[in-house]
Amino acid sequence: MSEGRPADTPMLSSDDELTAVAIGEPEEAPQQEDQENQKDQEEQDDLASLSAAAVAAIDAGAPQPEAAGPHNALTLLEQARVLRKEGKQAEALALALQAARVAPLNPDPLIIMGAALMSLKRPEEALHAFERACEVSPTLSVAWLCRGSTLTTLERPAEALDALDRSLALDASNPLTWNCKAVALNKLNRPAEALAMADQSLALNPRLALGWINKSGIFLALQQYPESVFASDQALAVEPDSVNVSLWVNRSAALSKLRHYEEALAAADRALALNGQSRMAWLCRSSALLGLHRYQEMYQATQEALRFDPNNPSALTNQSAALIGLRRYEDAIVLANKALKREPDSIMALTNKANALHALKRDTEALRAIDTALAVSPQLPSALSSKAAILNSLKRNDEAFNVIDQALALDPHNPSAWVNRCAILLSLKQYDQALASAEQALALAPNNAAAWNNKGMALLRLSRRQEAQAAFDRALAINPRMAAARRNRQAAAPVQIVLARLVVLSAGILCIALGAMLMGRDNTSVLILMGSGLFLALTSLFITGPRRK
Repeated sequence: MSEGRPADTPMLSSDDELTAVAIGEPEEAPQQEDQENQKDQEEQDDLASLSAAAVAAIDAGAPQPEAAGPHNALTLLEQARVLRKEGKQAEALALALQAARVAPLNPDPLIIMGAALMSLKRPEEALHAFERACEVSPTLSVAWLCRGSTLTTLERPAEALDALDRSLALDASNPLTWNCKAVALNKLNRPAEALAMADQSLALNPRLALGWINKSGIFLALQQYPESVFASDQALAVEPDSVNVSLWVNRSAALSKLRHYEEALAAADRALALNGQSRMAWLCRSSALLGLHRYQEMYQATQEALRFDPNNPSALTNQSAALIGLRRYEDAIVLANKALKREPDSIMALTNKANALHALKRDTEALRAIDTALAVSPQLPSALSSKAAILNSLKRNDEAFNVIDQALALDPHNPSAWVNRCAILLSLKQYDQALASAEQALALAPNNAAAWNNKGMALLRLSRRQEAQAAFDRALAINPRMAAARRNRQAAAPVQIVLARLVVLSAGILCIALGAMLMGRDNTSVLILMGSGLFLALTSLFITGPRRK
């Protein structure tokens, strides 16, 4: 009978497609696909040639003979702006390139070229255009703003900060510049300063959706999750149908931290509908699915994230958590170790490794892993909860109780910690308190199968058999494969059921004994008696009484 072993609690790190072939597709489909791929490649080649021509024009820095024509630079620029608004970035780039050849000392064509190149996902070439614009017109604040924003995109936030400060020195009234500075500071792990910049941006324009989106990301970095959700709400109030992937990613991450998993999943799916290749969106989806205990789907989400970045430590850590949920503990350890090679101090990877080792009953190794995690972050509630479970398995129950209470003091709304506290109190034979802890877990997570199992254990120890059996039934309704709950339910059977089992089992044994006595005299009777005896003995194992509804 189970002594209320603590629930499996795989931990998750917090911060893209497969090809399906339909049966019966026409034979010409591969040829059509090849043609489409060839067309895409031709478009990419054309874009590369156009980008190279843009860079050459920027470097030339002087009017070129072939630029002569009926259109002057202003006309070309106006047409380019119209094309940009229509989403025709390559066409806009071509016209801006013509304008730059006509008027190489005018920063406007360079800025339009850079903006079009950014939209075409060619930030290196865009940066080249913005740098030239800053050289041509060093007092143009928007040129420095574009340069700083592009450097941030290229993960060069320190350089971006210098460019943005130049822009603000020229014009401190542009909310976008303050907003970009907030992003750069956040990338430099200076979230408090970033928040001040975001506030300045929104003070200048309270309806700047991008400002609210970035503020939600800053609040995530500060672990202020309700504030992050509020900021995303404000962004949606301005743009209800926002197509900004970062908005939905930030919202999903914050909602998962607040344990609003269904809403978090919906936000992640919205992000993926906008960009199915967003690694962060796939990671957010996996976080939400972990909270919903949908481990197979979580595993698939992490597979998508790893397809775009096979060695990403966060994706590896999340996949190890999914494997723990799927009870593939050895595989989970392999992935956790792979993540730790990339990030040796990853608390969540260490916690996952500890949980998997604990599930394999390798508790001494598990304790070493969780102590390493707590050396990095001594006040992490999830790691403390895992340590308590491990100590309980090592029969160090008093230590386990002290550790679990530390975890709950830091995070009293963690249902897994209450489940583990119940298990520890069962080991300490404090059954009334164990029952109270199980009730606390169920108040937070009514569909937690482990909590129902441990509640049944406490009720069974308090000789409340019928209530215990109902609790085990509820655990099995939630998780029909929960072997501990099934064993415990058998143990919780009322006395009359136990007596019925004994009567049927005794009848079976009697039949077998009579068959043995008749061995060699009447083979037909022997077979009937032996068969009946075995049938009755097996039947006794399955007598459970009527199911509760």
